[in-house]
Amino acid sequence: MMRRFMPVLVVLSSAACSIPLDRESAQSIPRELAVGKLKEILPTAKYVSCVDPWVSINQSDIKGWSITNEALEFASSRKEEFRLLWSASRGAELSKIPLWYEVRVYAAVQGDPRKLMYRFYWRDEAEARRAAELFESLRGDR
Repeated sequence: MMRRFMPVLVVLSSAACSIPLDRESAQSIPRELAVGKLKEILPTAKYVSCVDPWVSINQSDIKGWSITNEALEFASSRKEEFRLLWSASRGAELSKIPLWYEVRVYAAVQGDPRKLMYRFYWRDEAEARRAAELFESLRGDR
């Protein structure tokens, strides 16, 4: 069902309003605390999309989350497992789009030092802000 709404989300995200993050505070979050909090917050995201390969996933389609000191991994019922190594993570951004708060997560990949890889969507700004700060704290380029 969510696949029908994906074109709408893409159009609406073009009208996104960036919300500033406190990057200095994010840098002071210990890795163990950030990993623990992401374990709590990520399962509350309503929707997840991956840019490479392009796939959109409802929370109900995610089989499980694995968040460790080394990486974030999750699998859906429709695609293979997705993985983001913290060593490749290049931070996050928070935006307000109509009806949602979007957290964009970037990673270093071959040929692109900061490529948009994942988008996580929440209805609640506080949860989205916290997730963005946690992703920012786990950057691999600091």
